[in-house]
Amino acid sequence: AKTAAAALPSLVALGTHDGDVLAWDLAAENESDALWRAAGAHEGAVRSLVAAAGGDVVFSGGDDGAVCQLDVRGRSVLRTLRAAQRPMTALALSADGCALLSAASRATLWRAEGGAAEAPSKALRLAGHATAVSEAAFSPDGAWALTASAAEREVALWDARAGAEEGAPAALLLPCDASVVSLSVAPCGGSNKGAFAVLALSATG
Repeated sequence: AKTAAAALPSLVALGTHDGDVLAWDLAAENESDALWRAAGAHEGAVRSLVAAAGGDVVFSGGDDGAVCQLDVRGRSVLRTLRAAQRPMTALALSADGCALLSAASRATLWRAEGGAAEAPSKALRLAGHATAVSEAAFSPDGAWALTASAAEREVALWDARAGAEEGAPAALLLPCDASVVSLSVAPCGGSNKGAFAVLALSATG
């Protein structure tokens, strides 16, 4: 297993092989107050981390198939979501914090209308990858969820606004010349509201 990290201007969070999540508050005045450890957040290694824009809330995904929602400033585990029966290999959070994407061999879309600190509810199960998802992202406006697997040569786009459905198919598959090892999105300028670019880095560069 490998460690994972998420960073914000005043926060650095790290997941360990032992299932702990460590968070450093770089703005803390006292060194003793800077580090917080959520010991045993997961049974097994932490595979993925994603932080809300404000930095107060971090989500972690582990080998145990669970997603932990952590209040870093309050130093508490808010709740544990039983997301899958396989290792949680990718996480993504929408810019407004109202949608969470958790992924193992299948992906699940969660919604929390009040933002990242609220209890998310399972909204949509996404099926389409033959192997474990390694990359996940949202479009800048949160309308689309994107996933990719390091063993596959495509990026899948899902309608994040769709109603509850089991095994919802991808709305679009973007072919790539080689397997995708990194995925990100960027807004496009101009008058086309909601337009965005998909940036996919392949194994061949």
